[in-house]
Amino acid sequence: MNLARVLTFLALLMLTGCNLPQASPVPPLEAQAATLVAATLNARTMMATPTAAQSMPTLAPTATLPPTATITPTYATPLLKISEDTNCRTGPGQDYEIVTVIKAGKQVEIIGRPPTGNYWVVKNPADSNPCWLWGEYATPSGSIHILPSITPPPTATPGLPAAPSNLRYNFICAYNGVGTDVTTTLEWNDNARNEKGYRIYRNGSFAIELPPNSTTFAETAAIPLGATMNYSVEAFNDTGPSARASISFTCP
Repeated sequence: MNLARVLTFLALLMLTGCNLPQASPVPPLEAQAATLVAATLNARTMMATPTAAQSMPTLAPTATLPPTATITPTYATPLLKISEDTNCRTGPGQDYEIVTVIKAGKQVEIIGRPPTGNYWVVKNPADSNPCWLWGEYATPSGSIHILPSITPPPTATPGLPAAPSNLRYNFICAYNGVGTDVTTTLEWNDNARNEKGYRIYRNGSFAIELPPNSTTFAETAAIPLGATMNYSVEAFNDTGPSARASISFTCP
């Protein structure tokens, strides 16, 4: 009985020993060293292998713009076309002396204009000196936008105008039943350049005032039979009148 128990115990003990976990065998030192060297070399190889460079986008070259063209402004000589005979004076207005008369159809060069007012400063066709022209009967052209502004000269006190000369006359007498109707035509040379007008006197009395540059006058008047007619012509301005030119005649 006891022997059977002992044999049974030994059998169980052997079975239990077979099921216990067995310890892993420890590799020898040479194998461990070889494994460590291989792992180190493998790590170095991985570190030395470069990472593939990322491809960068290729930039298109910037187009070169052509140089900006320089615009050269076109210049045209400023000109003034005259449509009616116009006085050209030493300044803008009738208070200035007349230098010359620009005839209709003429074209003159403009050299400036005043800050205000309808006047142009032009070259006198006679001597190229400046004179001031009223713009009422003038049409500008050319590059007038670049004209300089010219300040008018001070107004000078005008001298007396030159007297008219070469006074000529023609008359027709007609009996009217009680006296004579006489039609008279006068003509003279306009010598003044600064007149404001002309005055006509008949038999010593004022008859009529005419505008500047006038050179003729005509009228019909009734006079007694055998009466003598006297006519006088004078130029005038703000300073005073010129000397008079006179004629006389008697109807037959």
